[in-house]
Formats: sequence, C-alpha cells, structure tokens
Amino acid sequence: MAVFATGCSGGAAEAPAIGTALGPGASYETGIEKAQAGDSLWFAFPVLVNTSSDDIEVVGAEVTEVPDSIKITRYAAFDKNDTDGLALNLRDADLARLDPKDQWGETIRVKAHSESNIFYMARLAMVKSRPSIVAGCRVKYRQGGRLYVQDQRCKFLMGTTG
Repeated sequence: MAVFATGCSGGAAEAPAIGTALGPGASYETGIEKAQAGDSLWFAFPVLVNTSSDDIEVVGAEVTEVPDSIKITRYAAFDKNDTDGLALNLRDADLARLDPKDQWGETIRVKAHSESNIFYMARLAMVKSRPSIVAGCRVKYRQGGRLYVQDQRCKFLMGTTG
C-alpha cells in the first residue's frame, strides 16, 4: 500500500470514515505501451464530482496499488483550464510546455452537485523494465466537519512492448 499523501499537516490523526460524496466516480484505464526503466509519466486521477447535497473540501489523494517496478515520485493538483482539459497522462515535457500552477497542498473545495476544475495527478517512474499496472485512486476530504476517504477506480499500465 502507498503512503497517504496529503496537503494537511499538524494535530492528532483523525480516523477517517468511508465517504460516498464523490458518488461512484468515473472508471477508466489508460497508459503507455512502450516504457522502460527510467521513463516517467504523469497519471491523472478521475475528475472530482461531488454528488452529495453538501460541499466538500478535498485535502489529499494517493494511489493505493503500486507495484515494485514503479515509484511515485510526486503528486500534484492542476486546474483543467491550465492543462487543456483533463490530461489523462502527460510526459514531463508536456507538463513543462503547459506550465500549470501546482495546487498540491491547497484545500480543494467542490460545491454540492458540482464537478471540480482541479484534478490530481501522480508522477510515475518506471524503475524495473516490465509491464506494470498502477491502480486505485483514493481521495481524502472533509464534509460537515468530518474526515472521509473514498476510493475511485482507475488503472494505468506502463508496459514494455517492442
């Protein structure tokens, strides 16, 4: 299991409840077929859609299933307006060209029955040349003064093909 990455700090740890505010969420698979040790790629989490009747404040995110052939080197949060829409995967050069403001560490407010313009990404580095699947996107948020975590289905393949 990955270490939970969050924008919050300080204070005693509060045990989060299992949340449902993000609804069933989008489910997708994406990836890159030709990858080898040393390659890196940014992988997007599903769009944050608050299906509940109350606002939420997203305070962190993490990938939950990471094989030993992949290392997560960084998390980030970007505005879709700065990345020409939801960027499912980007190379470092693409991200540098777009030059979006990283909002990681900031609380992301998602109004009730609304979609966020901010989306999370993880930078994946392949450390062993073999087909690898990274899966599971977990979001941590506050709603009504309580802390929640909610898993969203997502899958990213970094493969090693001819």
